[in-house]
Amino acid sequence: MLDIFFRDKSQYHNQLNPVLGYLEQLSGYIKTTRGVSDEEATRLAKQIFRKHFKDKNVRYFERQENGDREVKDSSLLGYINSNIKEKNILVPTFTSYMNANKKKSMLAEFIFVNVRRRSVAKKAGQKAKAEGNAELADAKNNEQNMMKIYNNSLSGAFAQAACILHNPTAHSTLTSITRTITSLSNASNEKLIAGNRFYPRGMDVINNVIYTATYADIPAIKAVVDKYNLHIPTVEDTVKVLKYSSDLYFRDEKFYKTKIIPYLEKLSCYHLAAI
Repeated sequence: MLDIFFRDKSQYHNQLNPVLGYLEQLSGYIKTTRGVSDEEATRLAKQIFRKHFKDKNVRYFERQENGDREVKDSSLLGYINSNIKEKNILVPTFTSYMNANKKKSMLAEFIFVNVRRRSVAKKAGQKAKAEGNAELADAKNNEQNMMKIYNNSLSGAFAQAACILHNPTAHSTLTSITRTITSLSNASNEKLIAGNRFYPRGMDVINNVIYTATYADIPAIKAVVDKYNLHIPTVEDTVKVLKYSSDLYFRDEKFYKTKIIPYLEKLSCYHLAAI
């Protein structure tokens, strides 16, 4: 199969813990706006978090080794952290699945085999079509389509109570993952290609700006800007880019002047380039 990753997979990292991610961004914001050290910014961020954070209670079913389900009570953060610790897969619906490194699903194996078979059939069909072998091309097209139907049929089977594969959470898991990934892809393409960003509120603008400034690879950005002699954006340039999208949803000059612009003015030109 074609690998979707451009770099080696070891170079990709994510922040699964929402609290750590929040503290990283908040401490970065405090350091920039107040001009304090990393240590002081981290201390203040933790102090703010402890003062204002209120966890939520959650109740969920936990599947036992024999397949029975047991009702469990926890906090939302405790639920998230326990799944991170166990390296479980937590999906958008907040259903969690045991990592394949611990126990592999037979259905997952079934899907992977069909995906590989479909890929082989599609390539063979394309080759046959290019060579003018219409009969073989049709046969391979039918084969790849059947592999797709096999895999897609699982989603419907999960939703049928009379089916041995019945799994009430599986259909919503598949749907939520595919729609989330599609939405993120669309949002990324809109931003990269057309410069469009989803900024329905002022807080969404400042949150996105802080996130970008926190995790931007400044040395890499500086190297690219210097190598290709790219334009160094000013605060005014950056505000125009942000308002290009936010003006479609709201207009709040006061929020820009009191919250967004003062923060932008304290960032380096390479942070502005990242934004």
